[in-house]
Amino acid sequence: IITRLFSSASGNKALGLLVLFTLAIAISGFRTFSFRGPVRFLSKPLRLLTTMKSKANGAVTERSRPAKARRLTGFDVPTVWHEFTPLAVKHGACNLGQGFPDWPCPQFAKDALKKAVQQDFNQYARSAGHPALVEAISRIYSPRMNRTLDPMTEITISVGASEGLFAVMQAVIDEGDEVILLEPAFDLYPAQVQMAGGKSVFVPLRLKEGEAEGEG
Repeated sequence: IITRLFSSASGNKALGLLVLFTLAIAISGFRTFSFRGPVRFLSKPLRLLTTMKSKANGAVTERSRPAKARRLTGFDVPTVWHEFTPLAVKHGACNLGQGFPDWPCPQFAKDALKKAVQQDFNQYARSAGHPALVEAISRIYSPRMNRTLDPMTEITISVGASEGLFAVMQAVIDEGDEVILLEPAFDLYPAQVQMAGGKSVFVPLRLKEGEAEGEG
């Protein structure tokens, strides 16, 4: 990109100065970042940025960003993971509640990934999943479910279960719909329901002693 900019600016002094000025600002801004090591856990919940600061030309300016959407209200409240994760690190425990295994990726998985990359399956696939992948999943799960799964209409590939659940909730929940969640449940579910405009209705997994079914 830089080579093309200089090539196009070579015959135009003003354009050349503009390119140099833009690069100088970009480099200056890049140098203001501080790089740290990997963060093992967050001690505080993430918050949306409210301002942007720039030190271009030596002047400090602030530009307000749009306020967060109302559907994000309450998302900055700490969850149970803000306690569990630091405790797991402190005591050397293996956190089985999230995807934090304490062993390396199996070699056969890494070998399969390497082989797939070398076979040039690197282009955009259909949004519901590459035909070869959904067909393989159909062959595996059809016998397990005792019925034939159509790979083109009944199988969808997502980036993990969280993205799959989010997509489903966005597709089927309308504003004001109530969604029953068994409690305790993963803290992601109420947030996804809220993002879709629904209302979470919590039902205890186990009834309290003396509570009859259908009551309480």
